[in-house]
Amino acid sequence: MAEKKITDSPVSIKRIAVAARPAGMSILRQCGLLELARSTFYYQPLGENPYNPALMRRIDEQFTKRPFYGVPRMTAWLRATGYPYATVPNARGNLGAYFQFYNEERLHEALDYRTPHEMYFGTRSALAPASEAVV
Repeated sequence: MAEKKITDSPVSIKRIAVAARPAGMSILRQCGLLELARSTFYYQPLGENPYNPALMRRIDEQFTKRPFYGVPRMTAWLRATGYPYATVPNARGNLGAYFQFYNEERLHEALDYRTPHEMYFGTRSALAPASEAVV
């Protein structure tokens, strides 16, 4: 079987290879050889928005009270409580993250402190953290 080329490697491995900076080779040349865009090499993630945990908590409380709310209704509720979403697709991103959290990470007392994903599929989600606190 043929060896995997470095160009097939994840971006994190490519960044490490470029950061090693062999003598006499520019970053432009290294990125070109690794098929890595220079903007990707220099990219720094913005990090977590400071009000996201509070927003997730409010969505959790509302969804627990009214599990029948869909994305449009939850968006309207968020707008009414002061969270500025211009459109349903803008809210859908945060709500999608919340639904993933609710189904794959949040432990439920009614499910004997397991997640819905765990109950339905019988295993922990690959996305769920290894250690969790009860929310």
